[in-house]
Amino acid sequence: HSLYMPDAMAAFANVRLLTSGGALLPAHATILAPACASLAAAPELFGRASPASPLQLDHPFCLFPEGDVARFLRAVYRAEGGALQISHRPCHPALQLAHVLNATSVLSAARLCLSQSLVDSSLDVPAMVAAAALVVEPGWEELVPEVVAGLARRLAAFLAPPDAPAAPAAQQACL
Repeated sequence: HSLYMPDAMAAFANVRLLTSGGALLPAHATILAPACASLAAAPELFGRASPASPLQLDHPFCLFPEGDVARFLRAVYRAEGGALQISHRPCHPALQLAHVLNATSVLSAARLCLSQSLVDSSLDVPAMVAAAALVVEPGWEELVPEVVAGLARRLAAFLAPPDAPAAPAAQQACL
């Protein structure tokens, strides 16, 4: 839990999230409910939860490995879209969890982070492929042109002969 919340907060966790591997991750209803519209829609779930008798939430968390649930929780607790950023290992499962729970602020921050990574060309080819898989998800459509342009730039750079001069600026703008 230290990956997503300060250790001192764990003692006050009133929710446990069951992951696909059987791990129970501590969380707080007061943090999860406002961040996840689908959990906020069922406030009666959290009414009986307390640190002494935490509520165990299985679905949809039980469909995801511990690392992805922890990554999602880090984005919720720390309000960091970067926690879900596309890097060398795609974080697509954690983003799927954010979609399932309708965690709009997490998804917005992740979209912004991905968009910035596309603009500054900091994604490698595997991450670009992961980004291409993401933009077919609902709510990510506005990033399709940026992902396509990024893939085109990477492909052009890959196919260019090693001694070829850089493409003129006007040609790069088309990519």
